[in-house]
Amino acid sequence: QNADAVISGKSATGTPQNNSPGLLPAFPESLLSRVRALPGVADAGGNVAYPTLLVGRDDKVISGFGGGGLGFGIDPRRGNDRLNPLKLVAGKWPTNGGEIAIDTHTASNKHYSLGQQIGATIGDTLAHYRVAGIVKLGAASIGGTTIAVFDLKTGQKLFHKDGELDAIDVSSKAGVTPDQLVTQIRPILPKTAEVRTGAQQAAKDTSDTSQFTTIIQDFLLAFAGIAL
Repeated sequence: QNADAVISGKSATGTPQNNSPGLLPAFPESLLSRVRALPGVADAGGNVAYPTLLVGRDDKVISGFGGGGLGFGIDPRRGNDRLNPLKLVAGKWPTNGGEIAIDTHTASNKHYSLGQQIGATIGDTLAHYRVAGIVKLGAASIGGTTIAVFDLKTGQKLFHKDGELDAIDVSSKAGVTPDQLVTQIRPILPKTAEVRTGAQQAAKDTSDTSQFTTIIQDFLLAFAGIAL
C-alpha cells in the first residue's frame, strides 16, 4: 500500500547541507501534528535518517559490495504501520537508547543474534548497542547497504535532529485524491519542506550524483511504500 503524499526536506540551493552528507534539510517535527489534523488525512508518520555504519566484533566497518550504511529513527509505536516498509523479522523495535535493530543480511552473514552487542558509528562517534530486533526492507533492493534502526528519539539525538524530521508519509481518507491531499498540505509547509504525491515522488529524477543522496532518496521512497 502506497503513501498518497510524501513530505521531504527542500534546500534553497537544491544541494545537501554542508554538515549533512547527502541529506536535504530536516524540518520541524511539529509539522506532523498539523498534517494529521488536516481534513483529508487518514494517517501520517515521520522518520529521520542519516548515514550510519555498523561495526563488527573486529572493530571494522560491516559493509557488503558497493554499499555503505544507513540509520533510521522510527517511532516504535508505529513500527508495524503499513507506511513502514521495514518489516520486523525477529525480536522487537528498539525503544531506548541502548537498543538497535539490524538488517537480516548483517545478522545472517556476520552471525549476530538478539541480545548481542554490535557497534554503530555516526560521524566520528562510535557506540555499542544491544540487538533488539532484526529487520528486512520489503521487496526493495539495497545492495550492500547495511541498516541500523533506532527509536525515533534516539535517532533524532544521534543524528543531531532533535525536534526535526526528514520525511512524513501521508495516506488520504476515502474519496480524497493524492492531488487533493497535496493541495491541502502545501499551505502549511515551512520553507524547508516540500510535498509531492507518491507517484510524483517516485518519478522524480535527480541530478545529484552523491551516493548517499541516491540511497537515502531511495529509502525515503521505500518509506512511502513505493516499489523501487
